[in-house]
Amino acid sequence: MALFSKDKEPVRQDGYTRVARLKEIRPGQVREATAGTVKLSLANVSGNYYAFAANCPHQGWPLWAGDMKGELVRCYLHRWQFNVRTGENISPGVPVCLPTYPVLIEGEFLLVKVD
Repeated sequence: MALFSKDKEPVRQDGYTRVARLKEIRPGQVREATAGTVKLSLANVSGNYYAFAANCPHQGWPLWAGDMKGELVRCYLHRWQFNVRTGENISPGVPVCLPTYPVLIEGEFLLVKVD
């Protein structure tokens, strides 16, 4: 289920799309969203917001269903851990990273650029 469909807007000229209200993503939480046709995970780390791929690159498990600890999100299925800020996988011997996307805060909204 995508978040905040009533608050979405078309892609702006600068490539950003409104995807969520800030108040809906509590600190330490990961939520799912979409920007156009791209599925995303959104995270709030102590008031800093990050956007990254919706699913783990291993077997496609949704990362919003995983756990957050600091800047790390852990895939619930096989316990791979990714830094939500950089996309880096910190699991030993796993050279796969997550795509991350630039975010912009505009008033009470979070916008993401996916192109």
